[in-house]
Amino acid sequence: MKWTFVLCALVAFSECIRVPLIKGKTAWQALQEKGLWEEYRNRFPYQHMVKFQAQNGVEGMTNDADVGGITVSNQIFGLSETEAAFLRNMVADGILGLAFPAIAASGATSVFDNMMNQGLVSQNLFSVYLSGVTINGNAVACAGGCQAIVDTGTSLIVGPSSDISNMNDGVGATTDSYGDATVSCDDIQSMPEVTFNINGQAFTIPASAYVSQKGAHNAMSIL
Repeated sequence: MKWTFVLCALVAFSECIRVPLIKGKTAWQALQEKGLWEEYRNRFPYQHMVKFQAQNGVEGMTNDADVGGITVSNQIFGLSETEAAFLRNMVADGILGLAFPAIAASGATSVFDNMMNQGLVSQNLFSVYLSGVTINGNAVACAGGCQAIVDTGTSLIVGPSSDISNMNDGVGATTDSYGDATVSCDDIQSMPEVTFNINGQAFTIPASAYVSQKGAHNAMSIL
């Protein structure tokens, strides 16, 4: 658990196409706030949805997907009805899988594979380069730059234990008996921001984005 951090990365394709990081609400949150969730469930009962399972193919639900100004036609997608408790409170639109076709969940074709198939990118290549991580202006990880791999199928990233330890120390987290980095919920508002430098672009996230509250008093630093 020491190695887990919230994924905060920018996918940079071969021609430096930038994917904007936009904070938004999940479909569930938006419907809940407007009091429309029950109406939605009644109008579109569960049997009209597809249950995603790794062993089954998925078909029939497609739409245009816009990624960094590139419009991908006929992109397969699915809407989750339920999520794990910690995911329901995260500000995210969903999961963008970039797996190789052979290991893609449910046999779906990923966004990037569709980009290649539709001739939308000049090279069948995407990459990300992490220039460094700073807290309060001080470099705490990857000071000289390092390579990284985007895993958009998870909300976490992993890294060298020394770097992760430095980052948790930098935000004031302490390690409990289970090896989890924890903080007091009372301290979240005063905790420092963390900046990820990707391809020369700084992305700063507040403590509310890298801390997962587990109760009224305790929270886990998932940086």
